[in-house]
Amino acid sequence: MRLVQYVLRSEPQGMRHLGVRVGQEIVNMQSIRKGVPNTLLEMLTTHKSFLDEVETMKLDPIKERISIEKVTLLPPISNPDKVVCVGMNYKDHCEEQNCPVPEEPIFFSKFASTLVGPFDAIPYPKVTKELDFEVELAFVIGKGGKDIPMSTAMDHVLGYTTAHDVSARDWQLKKKWRAVAHWKNYGRL
Repeated sequence: MRLVQYVLRSEPQGMRHLGVRVGQEIVNMQSIRKGVPNTLLEMLTTHKSFLDEVETMKLDPIKERISIEKVTLLPPISNPDKVVCVGMNYKDHCEEQNCPVPEEPIFFSKFASTLVGPFDAIPYPKVTKELDFEVELAFVIGKGGKDIPMSTAMDHVLGYTTAHDVSARDWQLKKKWRAVAHWKNYGRL
C-alpha cells in the first residue's frame, strides 16, 4: 500500500490530505472513513487498525479519486522529531569517496525543514560546486527503545520509504570527514 500526503493544487495552501496511491490516482482517506487524520504520522500512530483494514480493502469500487497530476505530493512524514542518518555505510560508497570504511557507524542528522516532496526542486546553494545526491532507504521509527534485540527491532518500525540524501561533497569531504579522522586519532570519537 502506497500512502501519500498531498495538497490539491486547486485548494488554498496548507490544506493537507492523506490518501492511498493507486496507479496514477489517489483515493482520499476521508472518502473511505470520515474523521480520520490527514497526516501520515498521526494515522500510523493513532489509527493503525484502520490502516490494516484499508490494506485488505478493495479500493476499485471507490469512485472518489483524484489524478496524481492535480496534486503536489508532500514528504511522507511532516515535521518528524528527528532525522538520523548513517553515513559511509557501504563499501562501494566509501571507495567512491576515497575514504576508508569506518569501523563504527558514522551518524549525522538532518533538519526536518530540509524534507521536501518527491517532485519538489532541490535548492543548489552557491557555497558548493559539488552538490550530490544518493538514494537511501528511510525507516520511520514509531516506538522508542534502547538496547533493542535484533529479533524485535522491526516492532519499532512504522514504515519505510525512499529518500534522497543531498550533500555538498566539496564541503563534506574537506571539512566533515577530515574532522572525523582527526577526532578518531585523538580518541574523541
